[in-house]
Amino acid sequence: MENDNMQEESKKILIVSNLICHARSLDTNRLMHYFKANNCSFVKTPEDANRIIIMTCGVFEIRQDQCMNILDKLKNYKDKIIIVGCLPAIAERKLKEVFQGDTISTKNLGQIDLLFKDFKVKFNDIPDQNVFAKRKLITKQKNKKIFIEAVNTKEAILRICNGCFNACSYCAIRQAIGRLRSKPIDDCVGEYKKLLDSKFREFVFIGDDMGSYGLDLGSSFPLLLEELSRYDKHYRVKWKFRFYNPMWAVKYETKLLPFIRMNKITYMNCDIQSGSNRILKLMVRRYDIKKVTKSLLNFKEINPKLYLATDYICGFPSETEEDFNKTLDVIKKINFNFVWLRMYFENEKAVSSKLPNKVPANVIYKRLQKAAVILKKAGIKYDIELPKLAHCTLDEKNTFWVYTEIAG
Repeated sequence: MENDNMQEESKKILIVSNLICHARSLDTNRLMHYFKANNCSFVKTPEDANRIIIMTCGVFEIRQDQCMNILDKLKNYKDKIIIVGCLPAIAERKLKEVFQGDTISTKNLGQIDLLFKDFKVKFNDIPDQNVFAKRKLITKQKNKKIFIEAVNTKEAILRICNGCFNACSYCAIRQAIGRLRSKPIDDCVGEYKKLLDSKFREFVFIGDDMGSYGLDLGSSFPLLLEELSRYDKHYRVKWKFRFYNPMWAVKYETKLLPFIRMNKITYMNCDIQSGSNRILKLMVRRYDIKKVTKSLLNFKEINPKLYLATDYICGFPSETEEDFNKTLDVIKKINFNFVWLRMYFENEKAVSSKLPNKVPANVIYKRLQKAAVILKKAGIKYDIELPKLAHCTLDEKNTFWVYTEIAG
């Protein structure tokens, strides 16, 4: 009887995360299916858990700080914790200073089987997910616990690839996600048909570098779109593209235009990062900003309803006022619907950390403040991931998700 109680106790899992991306959210739901398939239950407090899974993001400094804050809040339960996701690979040294327990990077999620050797269903037996697990947002803002359901049940997520084809100098994400691994086109089609049959009509396409889809398979992103379109002719569907590198907007412009014209592609997150070709070269972003501007303006001309979002990294090493102003000019010329204003930070594994002529933090602050004023005047919405300048008033440092119910 005592052994039965111990076995039952070992199946109580608490899963938490910081404000993670779409990809890690799908990974979280897949983990929940994995634990459910092995007869585990999900609890809401660390006291009730036998194992605590922290799904992490480490791409920006504020995300790393959120992860470290969660870890600090759970420091009394370190023996229970397994840290998964991007943080272990991106900020390895920073993490090891405070945590010496079990960690698994994003590209090696299947290694969780090694920590649950008695599980009969293995992680790779669980298919990729298309929706997010239900979760509650917990924050100590105004000394109150606030619970917010954040799942859009109308959208389905179609992950077409993992890993990155590029090697941007400011980014260490490939350390965590690995090289490009495209999902076979038949698998993508199978998921798409199943979601159509389930009455989904809005699809968010994701991949760490989704425009590079198929390069490792002898295929391409446009070929995938054409194949998917064979199965949705009788439906009015909407496609949204996340993480779409501008180089692919230029390369595949003529292939994308028909989908944009018919208002099938309704959203594109196309991150220019800078409007200066000199800075882009240092970033190892392989495109000419004039060609990108031309392509995106063509997209907007053919369909003014197309929603274009972008990222700008402010304060990249050696960025001058001229480079800064060029970027704002490009943003205004394209007339993006939304801009994420990011503060450059030194990642311990990024090539850019070795570049000279760092831009002082106070200069970056002033530029971001100026950018916010200019964008507001131009009627362009924005968000700033920077303390005291955040467009969103939520206290992100004290905010995290608790996953409460499996989905899909």
